[in-house]
Amino acid sequence: MRRRVLIVERAAPVGGSVISLYQLLRGLDRSRFEPVLLIPKENPYLERFAELGVEMVSLPWIAQRPQDPAPFCAVKQLGAVQTLKRSGWGRELYHAIGFGVKHIPAILERAEDFANLVRRVRPDFVHLNDMLPAHRPEILGCKWARVPVLCHVRSFERLSRFDQWLASRVNRYVFISRAIADWFLALGVKVQAWDIVYNGVDGGEFYPMPDARREVRTELGLPQDAYVVAVAGRLVPWKGHEVFVDGLERLGREYPSLWGLVVGHGGGQFAEFERHLRAKVGLGEMRGRIVFAGHRSDMNRVLAGVDVLVHTSVEPEPFGRVIVEGMAAGVPVVASAAGGVPELIEDGRTGLLFPPGDDGGLAAAVGRLISTPDLAARLKQNALREVGSRFTVDLYVAGVEAVYEVMA
Repeated sequence: MRRRVLIVERAAPVGGSVISLYQLLRGLDRSRFEPVLLIPKENPYLERFAELGVEMVSLPWIAQRPQDPAPFCAVKQLGAVQTLKRSGWGRELYHAIGFGVKHIPAILERAEDFANLVRRVRPDFVHLNDMLPAHRPEILGCKWARVPVLCHVRSFERLSRFDQWLASRVNRYVFISRAIADWFLALGVKVQAWDIVYNGVDGGEFYPMPDARREVRTELGLPQDAYVVAVAGRLVPWKGHEVFVDGLERLGREYPSLWGLVVGHGGGQFAEFERHLRAKVGLGEMRGRIVFAGHRSDMNRVLAGVDVLVHTSVEPEPFGRVIVEGMAAGVPVVASAAGGVPELIEDGRTGLLFPPGDDGGLAAAVGRLISTPDLAARLKQNALREVGSRFTVDLYVAGVEAVYEVMA
């Protein structure tokens, strides 16, 4: 019997959850599953989803976060409130009251909206494509509409007591790594059923592109004979870009052909961090030899132009899609061993790992690759085989389809 599934993606910008969702919908067996997609109208992938022939629906608040009511904004500035927040129990009380005032009314109103949408769409089950706190109204709405709900957990996220209560009302979970699963289950919430399904990459996107190396380096102002080490990801503090800069500065004098490439941007609340990072580079040993490329939508071409990809998160990484992309592109990867990363890379066989935040460890690993070309070649070949056996789009789609089969 063909199952109808309502998939909810709340992200307005493109990120890992949207890319994975596109891969899923492109590969989903339409003879068994009929997808309906609830997604913000601002999402840049909207046209791509439409080209797949996916039915799409919308709600006016789907991309919005609850805003502080005006009276609450005034109250929280009071001196007595600021004093309360300085103590442990006071801070907990403040956040509990704030959550009730700011979130609960909006959650209840939106839950009713979502329940009505579910009744109109009439899915067999609902697939929420991100962490539980991002989908509070939808979980409640599913319960009110008496429809099973699946939550796809893609990040480490602190759960409030309200979230822990909601967690037991989710029928099934999909975690993108064992690290995420272990963290979530350790919270002590009642989990009815769960599965681990790794994200996949499309190996066809990373086919050999002999001209791309020269073209990309010309575009970005990188010398053709440079040894280029790249880091890719949003410019936010926890991604560890300062570790990247410090690690390369340790090697800069010993290897004058060494260049760095920073792919990604900050913007918004992280604009100041990007300015700080650029200033740090401008004052350091690698000034003039670290290039900021900004956001790139052609990571396959960019990766063809680099010699090493590093991943420097100082906090646990839920998965690390760019790591697998680097492996698929035939680029040796050096990564921070936290969160789900050790599930992707076996140290010394498919890549090199170093302790989070350890710029000396990063420098030592990159130095090994520069001085030992045979090691780099061996890591690349092993990594390509690893991607083909564990992290393909086909395996990802098949894993989600297996979960769908038991949902309704």
